[in-house]
Amino acid sequence: FRLTGPPFLEAHIGLGRRIEPEYGPGGSRGKEQSRRNENRPQAAAGNGHSFTLTPAGNIVAAGYNGNGQLANGTTFSSPQLRAIGGLSGVVLIASGDYHGLALKNDGTLLAWGYNASGQLGDGTDANPTLSFSNVSGLTQVESIAAGANHSVARKSDGTVWASTSQGLMHYFP
Repeated sequence: FRLTGPPFLEAHIGLGRRIEPEYGPGGSRGKEQSRRNENRPQAAAGNGHSFTLTPAGNIVAAGYNGNGQLANGTTFSSPQLRAIGGLSGVVLIASGDYHGLALKNDGTLLAWGYNASGQLGDGTDANPTLSFSNVSGLTQVESIAAGANHSVARKSDGTVWASTSQGLMHYFP
């Protein structure tokens, strides 16, 4: 598609990937790129809460927190953005309805919040997880996505994994 606005506008597609749009009349087409390690702020929104990833690799969160989706160790909601303490080196974020995901610069994945459908990838449907924890057994992650009640990750070898109440499930290839 074409945009006539400033060059900082971008379109997001797929699992943590973006495509550079064409800019104005006579603009040139960009190429698809991984968002990993880009030093740009990002935002993700769930059902009543939001996350912002700062250029420094930290996450700030605000909104409804009844299932621990703000990863602050409580279920108290926050109308103001507050940093998720102890979390740094993040390069991608994603949000489901009531859970969050963070991809760190070392390829590890963190998850927190609602887990009734196993969306945190820990092999349980225990609910909720009030602060972030590593998704064990999943390394070298490059892209992430979250749906209402599920999470998906693509590793550097091209395999795609999804979380269920039975644990991490390998799907492709």
